Amino acid sequence: MSIWAKPAVKGQGSINAGISLLKEFDIYVSEESTNILKEQLSYIYDELKDGTIINKPKANQADHLLDSIRYSVYSRWRNRNDFFVV
Repeated sequence: MSIWAKPAVKGQGSINAGISLLKEFDIYVSEESTNILKEQLSYIYDELKDGTIINKPKANQADHLLDSIRYSVYSRWRNRNDFFVV
């Protein structure tokens, strides 16, 4: 058996660009996908010392499944120039 796979595009700014791009889509997750749902509910953004939340995901959180979704969407649509990175 063989699997056709392509490497994900990563690089400087790709995390924020990928998250901004994902926000443009309606993402549906089945009830059986409990691990993705857990990740969504526990996703945390970083914050400044004064408590201001910034558009940067907190490092070292359990977000492997969400990352894989972001990788695939960003790798496919990264060359669009009509989306805005927050």
